[in-house]
Amino acid sequence: MGRDPEYLAFMRRRLAEPAAPGRGVQDARRELAADLARSPRPPVGTVKDLVLDGPAGPLPARLYRPSSGGPAPALVFFHGGGWVLGDVESYDPVVRALTLASGAAWVSVDYRRPPEDPYPAAVDDAVHAVRWVAGHAAGLGLDPARIGVAGDSAGGQIAAAAAGRLRAPGPARPALQVLLYPALDLSLIHS
Repeated sequence: MGRDPEYLAFMRRRLAEPAAPGRGVQDARRELAADLARSPRPPVGTVKDLVLDGPAGPLPARLYRPSSGGPAPALVFFHGGGWVLGDVESYDPVVRALTLASGAAWVSVDYRRPPEDPYPAAVDDAVHAVRWVAGHAAGLGLDPARIGVAGDSAGGQIAAAAAGRLRAPGPARPALQVLLYPALDLSLIHS
């Protein structure tokens, strides 16, 4: 299993920080958003806010398209954040960088998170999001035959679980999975 020593050191520092008394999930969400807000937001061809139909209501999302013309391959992206943190806005710098690095379009999706919405809400949202993007691909300038799923950390696990549910042949079957340091087998992590 490959490990990035700098990332592991960063995570160990974050985990060693004592929690402030009374600090809750909302405080942790604000702290992560503030950390990511310091990242550069490079320009990409097109950025467009979307609202997808989800199993329990609307799902905010954001489409990032590279400058190239024609129907683009796309990845439906699910952010990390330990299953409870992060959102489309806080991950904007990350997805902009991924769009530039890959040359593909990305659709970053907010999903329901614990503690407000326990498992399997996030995976249910991910499955619906991939189906929605596949069904609306032409109108978004995307190539419906080249739609994949992607995620980082906890989002990588959500993307993998969604791909598993969508594995039957059909228009929403992901053409590709891009899992960035996914949380797939936590038994290999030692403190």
